[in-house]
Amino acid sequence: MKEPSEQLGNAEYDYMGFYHDGNGWKEVNGDGSLADNVIVTPGHSLVLARRNPVDFDLVLAGNPLVESTLLEIPVGGKKLFVSNPFGVDVMLSDLIDPAFISNDPLHVDKWLAHPDQERADNVSILKDNVWSTYWHDGTNQGVVQRAWATAKAGSGVGASITPLDISQSSGLITNLSNDSNDIIVTSSDHGLIDGFVVRVYGARGRKTNASKSQVDVNGDDVVDGLGLIIDASANGYHKIDVIDENNFRLLDRLGDSDFLEEGTAKWSTGHGGLGYSGDVIIDFVGGGGEGASGVAKVQDGKVVSITITESGAGYVEAPEILFSLGGWRKLGGGDTPRKDVIVPSGSGILLERNNSSGLALRIPLLSPFNYLRE
Repeated sequence: MKEPSEQLGNAEYDYMGFYHDGNGWKEVNGDGSLADNVIVTPGHSLVLARRNPVDFDLVLAGNPLVESTLLEIPVGGKKLFVSNPFGVDVMLSDLIDPAFISNDPLHVDKWLAHPDQERADNVSILKDNVWSTYWHDGTNQGVVQRAWATAKAGSGVGASITPLDISQSSGLITNLSNDSNDIIVTSSDHGLIDGFVVRVYGARGRKTNASKSQVDVNGDDVVDGLGLIIDASANGYHKIDVIDENNFRLLDRLGDSDFLEEGTAKWSTGHGGLGYSGDVIIDFVGGGGEGASGVAKVQDGKVVSITITESGAGYVEAPEILFSLGGWRKLGGGDTPRKDVIVPSGSGILLERNNSSGLALRIPLLSPFNYLRE
């Protein structure tokens, strides 16, 4: 493809084709002169059209990029044919970071999102000889607090995920035990089930020693009511065991303070988030299983329910629930929300800037190998 500054918006003109006549490379519909020295600049891409039905392996020498780089974005009204520069698959949300997406066309230094594909900036990906076009519809660009939920081991057939294995509840804590055993949390009508991971937060108490006597800042014994006030060890994420409808046990934590009932201690297994504008896809990751997914229903800016679409199998331990912000739509794919799109290693990527006022950009492209090193 010609450089954006040379494009006229005509496919026959903007795309350059070359063929080898047995003596050298020449441009399709060119003047017949040799084109052996035409340069494919770094970060750009090309398409190989094989007319001979016999398989042929083209061997290229070099090292794939492993460090983070910059992705070039064309100026408004133009196109740019780039490549996935890494030797592994990446996600479209990694290629174009949500931080660089805006639904305001006046943000000329952003990738334009819009419900109308013809008005939004477009990404087309070539895979298995088929072009697929995607755009961001602006969904969930205003999220100010991410939704989350917890799950326990699958209770369905083959340790598959069922609705009973998901929780997004919360409650007030009225007491935390402080003896030599696991902490017992008191919360009226909590409605929890064994195996869930619960977040405890806002709990404080007066610090105690191994003998469960209150102590001051120096660790010296003091009378009850004068101990140093600290954040309770119960704060954090814990797997639980239900005792009765009003009490549950934190299986991995011992008490370190006498509870202060201040009305701030709470537990939660999820939150609906704030600022959502559309349903999102969720995935269940880890716990020994695979294949489970669902849709989080959004109402009034927050997630209000979760529907399982694929139950998966093998979740013998509690998996993590991943909420995608979504927003990516596929041309011809209907209104189903997409969690993300895989950009295969070595694939061609056509960037089309429909925002006529958009500036030419170079945005950070984080190497996937950074995640592998963490």
